[in-house]
Amino acid sequence: MQRGIFLDRDGTIIRHIPYLRDPRDVQLLSGTPDGLRTLAKAGYCLFVVSNQSGVARRYFSMMELREVNDRMYALLSRQDIYIVDARYCIHAPEENCTCRKPSPGSIIELAEMHCIALDQSWMVGDSESDVEAGRRAGCRTGLIEAGTHTGGLCKRMHLSQPDFVVPDLRAAAERILSFA
Repeated sequence: MQRGIFLDRDGTIIRHIPYLRDPRDVQLLSGTPDGLRTLAKAGYCLFVVSNQSGVARRYFSMMELREVNDRMYALLSRQDIYIVDARYCIHAPEENCTCRKPSPGSIIELAEMHCIALDQSWMVGDSESDVEAGRRAGCRTGLIEAGTHTGGLCKRMHLSQPDFVVPDLRAAAERILSFA
């Protein structure tokens, strides 16, 4: 069994823009390349697990979602960073699907497909639903708390507390490796 890092997309890997639809607006967050490269070199498989209800809400199309993701993957590959696999929940919250975080469905599916030991893996994101999904899947969890999107989130969290709170993925990688 391998170890994995399950990552939220917006506000964790790339700059959070509500209902991002233009690939030209994709920007890697500070610390992202260094953090992901460090984790990959330490033997972790990298995955993306992201809620993208903008598709169900018709704010953007599946094609626009693919173009944004392709841009993110291109920016990462220029840094020699490769995402093994990804799951994007395109459902609206009221659809009660099993792939929308805080449900652990997408994390568990990826883990089963890629032989990932969830008890040796991490979910890292910038929201309470990311932390809760990781906990429900059996992972340790980390919270990226930067900017206004997550300001003060830990004080408000009522479901699960993360194992750590850091400003970016570089700091997350340092913390994850300190647990090993």
